[in-house]
Amino acid sequence: METTSFQHPWDRHENLLDKAREHYDNKQYTDALELLTQAAESGQTSEIHFNKGLILQSLDLHEQAITEFEQSLTFNNEDVGALSCLARSHAKIENYDAALNIYEQIEEIDPEYEKIYCDRVTIYAQMNEYEKAEEIYYLARQIEEECPNCDYNIGGALFAEKKYDRAINQWEAVLKNNPLFPEVNYRIAHAYWLTGNVDKAEEHLKEEIRTDLKNLKAWYDMALLGFEVGDKELTEFSLKSVLLQDENHANAYKLYGILHQSQNNIQESLEDFRKARSIDGNIKGIDFWIAKSLALLGQKQEAEAHLEAALEDAEKNSTPTTMLSIGNLAYNIGETELAIKAFHTASVKFPAHVQELSHNLACCYFSEGNFWDGLPYLHGAMLYKSPSKPVHNNTKELDTYLNSWSRRNKGSDPDEDFFSKKTPFIKKKLKLIEADIDLHEHEDSLVSLVHRNKDSMVFPPGISRKEPWRD
Repeated sequence: METTSFQHPWDRHENLLDKAREHYDNKQYTDALELLTQAAESGQTSEIHFNKGLILQSLDLHEQAITEFEQSLTFNNEDVGALSCLARSHAKIENYDAALNIYEQIEEIDPEYEKIYCDRVTIYAQMNEYEKAEEIYYLARQIEEECPNCDYNIGGALFAEKKYDRAINQWEAVLKNNPLFPEVNYRIAHAYWLTGNVDKAEEHLKEEIRTDLKNLKAWYDMALLGFEVGDKELTEFSLKSVLLQDENHANAYKLYGILHQSQNNIQESLEDFRKARSIDGNIKGIDFWIAKSLALLGQKQEAEAHLEAALEDAEKNSTPTTMLSIGNLAYNIGETELAIKAFHTASVKFPAHVQELSHNLACCYFSEGNFWDGLPYLHGAMLYKSPSKPVHNNTKELDTYLNSWSRRNKGSDPDEDFFSKKTPFIKKKLKLIEADIDLHEHEDSLVSLVHRNKDSMVFPPGISRKEPWRD
């Protein structure tokens, strides 16, 4: 006679919880969530809701995590661990006011609960309230003298405030006490990079990679840094390392294309750019680079189509360098109307760059023989002077020449006959101001043409101690 084993419902419940914990520890979050859902069928508990919240946070499903933490709090509304997690998920979806209100609630329950200070440093920095972030940081230090998470987070606030030297000091303090602290070398590298110290930036990127060989962001930024300093071997080695780990890394193929283009391997560059686009149809600036490769291959008609697409995209979200580059390339392949459109659009969007844009608009009109439309832009280029943008020598020389002609001819403007005779001279003197496609358009901003990972050199994500799983 066969016997069947019987498992008490409570034993099954406990077994599901144990397996869920095991999957969570192994970062098998979806499996862990399914097991907890099954366990909840035999009874809802504070711990189940709390642990489901932890899993959902790990999956970046913060709105669902909020629901679970709120359910957990129905069992004990003064559970500071659940409140802290709830606040953190609100902060992750930028519900900063809600998060701060919850932290104030925790402070009333337990004023020495250190996490509420550490996390608020990051929140206030993300709200651009840097003085408040520093104030909270010093309160945290009174509760816990050494807190690497607080040091890391205040470093992020100082970085966002562009106080790069102070950010470096804070992050180096973290390294001193905890050399393996996650991504701190990566952040120090960015701070040094933005201060122009590329040697120290490279040193810290290498250290970040040494401690975490799978850090794709560090490998990719190493490739960018190599490209910036002209170290093509470093760029290529770093890109190969990225693609070995992620063969669908669109930005890596894009940078490969830029590298091959700079080496005059134009057909290869075009293949790289098209590969990048096939992986990510929305990759930033790709139409410009495809257009440039096509133009260099003499495929003008196709290049024009991609330039029009690049301009349409740039009108929504771009930098002055992007627009200047698009206009210049259009001009160089003979698409003057497209170039004029690009320069006009840029002059409206970026009035601080009106000098070089006016100069280039004058070039476009003069190249078409449309001198009367070009003259106001030529004179406009002379008017918008600034210490950081000296008047272009050719513009100045030509303007002086035209003014001299006007004085000799009793204040009248040059006539069409004058322009027709002087066209070769004018075209020789008046040349496009070229866009400088560099990794840094200004000391504190990034170009869009060579585009970093989304979070590479912006405000670093804050770090706080993660709440443990509850049995």
